[in-house]
Amino acid sequence: MKITPTSFAGTFLQSDKPELIVHVEPIVDPSLCKETIPGGLSVNKKRAERGRSQLKLPLPSLGSESYAFDSGNSGPYTGLNDGRIVKFQDSETGFVDFATTTSNRSKELCDGTNGSKMNTTTSLLYIADAYHGLFVVGLGGGVATKLSGETHFDYADGIDIDPIEGVIYITDLGNVFSQTNRTTGILQGGRLLKYDPHTKKCDVILTGLSMPAGLAVSKDGTFLLISEYSNRRITRFWVKGPKANTSETFLELPGNPDNIKRTKSGDFWVAVVIQEWLPKKIVFPVGQKISAEGQILQTVNFFAEYNATGITEIHEHLGTYYVASLNTDFVVFGFNSFSKLPLPSVGSESLTFDSENGLYTGLNDGRIVKLIDPESGFVDFATTISNRSKKLCDGTKGDLKICGKPIGLEFYQKTKELYFVDAYLGLFVVGKEGGVATQLSGGTHFDFADAIDIDTTTGVIYITDIGDILLRNPNMSDILFRGDDRGGRLLKYDPKTKKIDVLLKGLAMPAGLAISKDGSFVLITEYLTSKITRFWIKGPKANTSETLVQLPGNPDNIKRTSSGEFWVAVNIQKLQPTLTVFPLGQKISAEGKILQTVNFYGEYNATYITEVQEHHGTVYVASINTGFVGVYKGLSTRRSANSIYEHGIDSVIPSENSSEVESATVELCNKSPSGLTDIK
Repeated sequence: MKITPTSFAGTFLQSDKPELIVHVEPIVDPSLCKETIPGGLSVNKKRAERGRSQLKLPLPSLGSESYAFDSGNSGPYTGLNDGRIVKFQDSETGFVDFATTTSNRSKELCDGTNGSKMNTTTSLLYIADAYHGLFVVGLGGGVATKLSGETHFDYADGIDIDPIEGVIYITDLGNVFSQTNRTTGILQGGRLLKYDPHTKKCDVILTGLSMPAGLAVSKDGTFLLISEYSNRRITRFWVKGPKANTSETFLELPGNPDNIKRTKSGDFWVAVVIQEWLPKKIVFPVGQKISAEGQILQTVNFFAEYNATGITEIHEHLGTYYVASLNTDFVVFGFNSFSKLPLPSVGSESLTFDSENGLYTGLNDGRIVKLIDPESGFVDFATTISNRSKKLCDGTKGDLKICGKPIGLEFYQKTKELYFVDAYLGLFVVGKEGGVATQLSGGTHFDFADAIDIDTTTGVIYITDIGDILLRNPNMSDILFRGDDRGGRLLKYDPKTKKIDVLLKGLAMPAGLAISKDGSFVLITEYLTSKITRFWIKGPKANTSETLVQLPGNPDNIKRTSSGEFWVAVNIQKLQPTLTVFPLGQKISAEGKILQTVNFYGEYNATYITEVQEHHGTVYVASINTGFVGVYKGLSTRRSANSIYEHGIDSVIPSENSSEVESATVELCNKSPSGLTDIK
């Protein structure tokens, strides 16, 4: 939706760089260029499936709201606030002028336009100019040809093309930017129009819409989805079938929807802006993926990247998201896709992989399960107790010691054995065939065994014991409030001597640990003090410890990546007026530098997470409170636009009042922003 006269047209570039960002220069006042501002860009074409490398694409001016690609994958094309449509030439040349909608447009006056859609069958770029209506231009660019004849547009905005018939649909916001009858215009002044390239006729097919900011044609061309900005809903208009030429409410939204775009599979992404007005105005930018039946498939919270800035479109291309915003000087590319691996029960605290990429995790009810494949799901693999009763234990919450409680686990690739710690019973090992595990160190050595890692060079196993704090007081809010327990320990087990030694005491709930790639030190997360401690194993500092990094929240498990960096699960917890959790993942270097911060609220809401682990470029997230393992594709390319350490925790938590944050954010995380129209 375009509060200022602009629309975003673009292409998807994929790369070996961590993110794709378009940085734009200062804008010329668009009011000077009213006569030359295109509204929505749209291209309809058949395009080959190929990605490109991620880049920063500087724009000549602001206003990029939507993009389009031509049939040869050239582009992106996008409109600017100043009336131009520009095309991305190459990484050295950048964007060049491609088209305008007025022949006498003055570069001196105006440079400094709006949106489009490409027809991939005809390789024609169709443009909805906010003030002049529908235009078309060929691959050679230049001055676009007006198509809408005498049809009057108050403010042309969204555009899409029927992939089968080639018919073009346009939304008109109405006279919402005029002071005359403004309220009526906002509530019911919008229209849906259809342009037939064969008859060259433009017809109004639906009226009474409430600021129709975006639209998308279904994959089979039977209906259109129209996002009504003011009414916070998506309306479905039937093009074919028994309901042809009728409309109905398709989906109610928690905020104001902007552009909506269809994916290759026939689902839709819609950009939603949730706006809270009291005690002060704040914006929550979210994206939501919905099915053709109106089912919510995925929710993404973009607050970490955009803070309180509205977004206008999300486009999914080859599993990557491309996000646009009128109000920023960048476009973020390379967002992850999210899916779930369902578990037989809750309690997935930690994850590990064998040499054949098999995934293992423990459950609250005492089982260790293994993922066969995404279709078959998880199957029982091992237990700690030979006489464990499936009838008694399966599905329990981990409060029965007779069932076992496996928490931290690590697969040792050299011996093809799975080592793990049971909170109550200590250290165990089981072979690659599974079954009942062998106890290596009795439970008398541990109060509450938690995390484990293995030195891949020596085979020595390191374990943390958080102490008896959870046994004495299971109330987490009280534990966090007091924060004075120092009963945690770091221990070492040597498989050769079968001896266990205490290396470090006085730790504040050591929830996780990870050994460095060279085996010179161990990183330990201290939950209660919100920090990571480094314990030196080798070198001049051997057997000494130091604080490596202070974190914005309570850290749980920490896992090393193949490159020697570390992912740590961090939960920012506000205690008043009620306990509210904001789950994050932070990637840090071996020197303690924060490399990446990811906000998982969009997928997990106020749910505590326990581990973030990267495996072959995919990131897996564990939580003891969910019945699934979260899987993120492309997360390694995702970056927060503003670092917590530069802008404070409020760059992640969007309010000063926890209760407001909880209610507002839970509501916003039921929806997700999207909205770019690809060129088909």
